[in-house]
Amino acid sequence: MQGSPHDSPHDSPRAEPARATPDLAATGDDSEEENWAWYLYGVWRASDAEARALLDAAAAALATEPPDESPDQQPLELIASGELQALTRRVPLADFSPEAISAHGDDRAWLEQSARRHNAVVEVAQRERAILPAKFGSVYPRAEDVRAALLERHDALRDHLIWLDGCDEWAVHLYSELASLRRRAEQEQNQRQGDAGSAREQLAAASPGRAYFLRRKLADELADATERLLDDLIAQALEAFARHARAAEVTRQLSGARLSQQDHEQDQQDQGGAGVEVMLATLLVPRDAVEAFSADVAAFVQREPGLWSEQSGPWAPYSFAAVPAEPDAPDAPEGADVTEGFGGGA
Repeated sequence: MQGSPHDSPHDSPRAEPARATPDLAATGDDSEEENWAWYLYGVWRASDAEARALLDAAAAALATEPPDESPDQQPLELIASGELQALTRRVPLADFSPEAISAHGDDRAWLEQSARRHNAVVEVAQRERAILPAKFGSVYPRAEDVRAALLERHDALRDHLIWLDGCDEWAVHLYSELASLRRRAEQEQNQRQGDAGSAREQLAAASPGRAYFLRRKLADELADATERLLDDLIAQALEAFARHARAAEVTRQLSGARLSQQDHEQDQQDQGGAGVEVMLATLLVPRDAVEAFSADVAAFVQREPGLWSEQSGPWAPYSFAAVPAEPDAPDAPEGADVTEGFGGGA
């Protein structure tokens, strides 16, 4: 699945011509009126020819989206500094200041349309070459502010883009039937302890009060065993999925609290026994390794009973856009997101 797929095609207005200065280094007018700002889509690293091709492709991608309702829609522009280019568009602050975006919070149609247009541009760039995508709504007062931000962390941004080059982000959702996990955990626990029969005999012979506490003890032990099994499976899955990835992380996993019988029964009621998501992993996968990566995912779930997966991508590397802080920049938090350095509000 490429990027953000659309359920139906939209009427395509004619694409506005993309704009770039001959040397891509002096884009924009720094004497803008106060009611304008520069909207940042992301940071790129490419030759002048590649950059111009990107502008045309991104403009064409925007033309396939619903038209921007702003009467002052401006063409895409590149603002360059050293080896880097910021992919931008001049926008009216009335629509894209932090206050204006916050005011649009209840306007779902506006937010969805604006986010789709943002993603469309980012994904076109990503198909051509790695991009550090900015957060939706990142704006700067002036072009020179964008240029200064690029210069401030130029080497770290450049090195991070080199690391990302040739890779896309993929997501793997891992699902399981919790009842199946519990049965497997109980079997493994019985094999290790060898005293399950004795515990059941004690329970059968116990007084009502003692039987209650024995049942609670057995249930707690089973819940602990199931959680350990789940943690082991998640660790094994991530290791298997990451064999051909440049980076991998667990974005979400089932917590121990949700392994209680009460939560299990609620899951089954809500999902018709279809199971629950036990892990969401995001991985940065080189394009020439996607086939091997997909084969590893399929092989893992095939050999683990009660598990199945869904895979989505390729995406721009939103989960891997954080640029490590430079040693001589103590004010920048470790692992700061690129958009914390490139999301200055106007």
